[in-house]
Amino acid sequence: MFQFRWYDKLSSFIKKAVLREGAKEQKGGVVSLEEKDSIDFIDLFLDAEADVDLKAEEGLSGKNAQIVRHMLEEEVVMQCFVFLLAGFDTTSNTLSYTAWYLAKHPQCQRRLQEEIDQVCGEQPEIGYDDLSELKYMDCVVKETLRLNPHATIVVGRVAGQDLEIAGIRLKKGDKVQVDSYSLQRDKEIWGADAEEFKPDRWLDLTSNQKDAYLAFGAGPRQCVGMRLAYIEQKIALARILREYELICGPKTEKKLDHSGWFTVSPASVTVNVRKRDQ
Repeated sequence: MFQFRWYDKLSSFIKKAVLREGAKEQKGGVVSLEEKDSIDFIDLFLDAEADVDLKAEEGLSGKNAQIVRHMLEEEVVMQCFVFLLAGFDTTSNTLSYTAWYLAKHPQCQRRLQEEIDQVCGEQPEIGYDDLSELKYMDCVVKETLRLNPHATIVVGRVAGQDLEIAGIRLKKGDKVQVDSYSLQRDKEIWGADAEEFKPDRWLDLTSNQKDAYLAFGAGPRQCVGMRLAYIEQKIALARILREYELICGPKTEKKLDHSGWFTVSPASVTVNVRKRDQ
């Protein structure tokens, strides 16, 4: 039980902060985000509304009814928890995975460098608008996360009512855990080359493939740090690959081993770096 004390301490700390902010709103009245001098993540969560497609009479396939509600206190606490914990090392892990794949697939790296050179040029700063133009980089990052999802154990749901899915009956309150690792490597969904690193597959995804990509979860409970993570990864890759190239060395792993339980990370990643003009 000792190893889980940090979980209780962090949860308690976040809950107190959320309750404190909630009490301020109740005491001073609800204030819109536009009226506040400064905004933090708790403000955003407390103000957040989830648009959920549900229609009981049509089951899980219903797309016509819409339920709009504020997030519950427990949801705010856990979103803050995930944002703090899952965002601590997942970006660096993704960059490690990506560096290994690019070193192993130099043709993909050259194509990505050509895109970076064309979009970013020699300007000292890489702007937000530049990132949206890096289409192939988006493919590279998503393909890396498809093969190596991080927080696999947090992609789950709790049944809100008695129901049946794929012949399996669930009772209200039952917890459902999604095996995103297997789902994102399923050959019936991704094809015979599902185990291979092929960024080009993201240029023409099927609807099933889009639904099967759960690196950041899906729906109204999707990871709140997704866009920030993509921005951080793209900026880092653009800055590195504009100046350097990643190559395999004598100690580069033949395959990657995974470790961890809450967030999964590579056991080790070893690549060599050299200046592009050499």
